[in-house]
Amino acid sequence: MMELINEFQRACQEEMAFLVEEFGFGPPDVEVDRFGAELRYKNATTGITVRLEPRENRIFVMLYRLVGGEFPHYHSVHERDADLSNNFDLDDLIALRCPSLSVAQPFNEWLTGPRLREVLVGYARALRECASDVLAGNFRIFTDLGEIVAKRLSNLDDT
Repeated sequence: MMELINEFQRACQEEMAFLVEEFGFGPPDVEVDRFGAELRYKNATTGITVRLEPRENRIFVMLYRLVGGEFPHYHSVHERDADLSNNFDLDDLIALRCPSLSVAQPFNEWLTGPRLREVLVGYARALRECASDVLAGNFRIFTDLGEIVAKRLSNLDDT
C-alpha cells in the first residue's frame, strides 16, 4: 500500500502544482493513515483536500472555506445538526457547473499508474475550469451546493 501512497503523493503534487503557482496555495501538508493518504492545500481563504482511499478505490476532492485561516472541522452529511456550509465535495460542484468534466472512477478499474494520474488530471482540470472563483476566495456557490446537499439528505430521510 505504501508504494501506491507514494505514487499518489508524487502524482498529486505534480497535477495540483497550479494551486501553488497560480492561486497562492502553500505546499501541501501530507497525512497518511491506515485508510490512505491526504494532501491538504490552503491559501488565505480556501482549502482543498485530495484524498486517496485504496480500500474504496477512490480519490475524493473537497473544497473548504477556511475559518480563521484553518480548515474547519469536517462534518459528515450524516451528522444531522452539523453546519455543512464550509465544505463540499468537488463532484457536487462539477455536477452543478460543468457535468461534462465529471471524473469517472469505476470500481473495477484500480487506481494505479496511468489510471491514478488520469483521475488526478481530471480533478485538476475541474478545479481550474469550474472552481477558480472558489480557489480565489469567492464562496457564493456554496449556497447552491448547500441546497443540493440538503435536498439529497432530505431524500435519504424519505426512504
